[in-house]
Amino acid sequence: MKKIIFYILLLFTFTVSAQEEPLKFKIFSPTLVPQNQNVQISVAGRLNKEIDTLFFTVQPNERIKLNSIIFRKKNFSKKFHFKKTFNKENSFYEYKFQFIPSLLDGKENEAYQIILTFNKIRKDIKFNYYLTVVRTDSTVEEYSSEMSENSEYFLPPSYLRTYRVQDASGKALSLSGNSKFSFNIDNNEFTKNMLIEFWGKFSAPVNSFFNLIDSSTQDTLLSLSNNPLQLISASGKEAASFFGDCFMPNGTWQHFSILLSKDFHKADLYVNDTKIYSFDNMDFLNSEKMNLAFRTSGSNKSNFQIDVLNVWELNGSLISSFENKHYNHYLADSSKILASFNFDDKFSNNEENNRLGIILSGAKLVKSSAPIFSPVPDLNVNVANNLNSLEWKGKEFSLAKTYVLEKSFKGNKFSEIYKVDSDEDPNKVYYYSDFPDESSKVVYYRVKQINKDGSVGFSPTVKVGKAEQEEFILDQNYPNPFNPTTKISVEVLVQGEFQVIVYDLVGNTVQQLYSGFLTQGIHTFTFDGSNLPSGIYFYEIKSPHYNLVHKMILAK
Repeated sequence: MKKIIFYILLLFTFTVSAQEEPLKFKIFSPTLVPQNQNVQISVAGRLNKEIDTLFFTVQPNERIKLNSIIFRKKNFSKKFHFKKTFNKENSFYEYKFQFIPSLLDGKENEAYQIILTFNKIRKDIKFNYYLTVVRTDSTVEEYSSEMSENSEYFLPPSYLRTYRVQDASGKALSLSGNSKFSFNIDNNEFTKNMLIEFWGKFSAPVNSFFNLIDSSTQDTLLSLSNNPLQLISASGKEAASFFGDCFMPNGTWQHFSILLSKDFHKADLYVNDTKIYSFDNMDFLNSEKMNLAFRTSGSNKSNFQIDVLNVWELNGSLISSFENKHYNHYLADSSKILASFNFDDKFSNNEENNRLGIILSGAKLVKSSAPIFSPVPDLNVNVANNLNSLEWKGKEFSLAKTYVLEKSFKGNKFSEIYKVDSDEDPNKVYYYSDFPDESSKVVYYRVKQINKDGSVGFSPTVKVGKAEQEEFILDQNYPNPFNPTTKISVEVLVQGEFQVIVYDLVGNTVQQLYSGFLTQGIHTFTFDGSNLPSGIYFYEIKSPHYNLVHKMILAK
């Protein structure tokens, strides 16, 4: 199996003064990781002769194998030895190694990188980190993922969420060596805002992988690069008015959104829903046409893949783009699509090719592993004449194989009541009538979609009826969207055992906020998304007899 790498980047900023300050850490991790891929954790820092020894412990909560630890700096690399111990209490391995800066020939403040390569990851994993710092004056400092989040010595853990690659991913456009893919957009096709969005994956750094060019003057209005430190850099005709850190680990898919505003003469770059660059005084109003060019140059090792590339005249909110980035197609308010490529064909539409002026050189189509998923149907229920009439419509019939209508009386254990094969008619509506059970005041329905590739998705659960006494009332989180914290409040009407859980878009558990007994009254829980990527999340509160789910948006 082809090896695909991804990084978690921990940035160390060593500060030394008369009164020693704690080390400061920043942890970066990709949004989603394909199953059965190798995992690399990258620890980056700068040599500091005030530090005598650093003792690291990395503790995954699943049994995965650490293959190697390699230290790298400019023109130098060295393999580190490590110790593997078995944690009997938690039944997994933890890995320890030490780093002595003085033994490495380097300059003060010189950048270095330590890469830990783990074997294939098969399911979601949490990494805890522990660090003991021994300074040259014998001062000892302890850092840990188990400390209070408010502590200066807290190391945020990393949560690696996996996904199964679906047939919905289709193909991607692969550029390597001297390759190019470009097309034109007429400037008069959008009046206020234009949005360029795409998924991108690098196997190695690529300089100027995207360029926005004035077709008349050939001036480059905006250029994006992935430099040798896996850092995204953007340049325009003027300096950026805002910029932040964004690391591009090799082998993982990242979602790019570029918003151009005619009203404000501005360009904003978002990666994984987080703004990282802004450019003011953008001079694209006088351009008759703009050329969008993706390219690689030089070695074939500099591979860059693109998937699901859309250009919109955006008349609504960016939130629609963020919410739907995992789907091949979607409708965005009153926005209009100007160009769309999912790369599942070979640009056979000559009329479209001529309209956009497509140039394709040296690129090829390859199987994609991007986190593109088959959308699930929305289920509607109408209650009349003591009958529950259910209906739904498939959103991507070419990928779905079977729909299974499921029913539950408690909202947790569902059983099949109807099954039907997916119809190739895109306008097909599916119907089923169900008689309520007189012994139950409440019933829950959902549609399980079984796709042709064996993957499964579920529609949102629909509750019908009302219990004699509701157990709780769940409010919408506030604020929403939020960054990085939000409050979730629930009013408990009948005391009992409850769970409050946060899930990601594909149904993985992100965090269990509470599990235990709650008395009558209002209870508020805080969710902190500091270590999570922007996107859609769901929070659920459930008792043994009842559950509710609400959606919330983390927008960094």
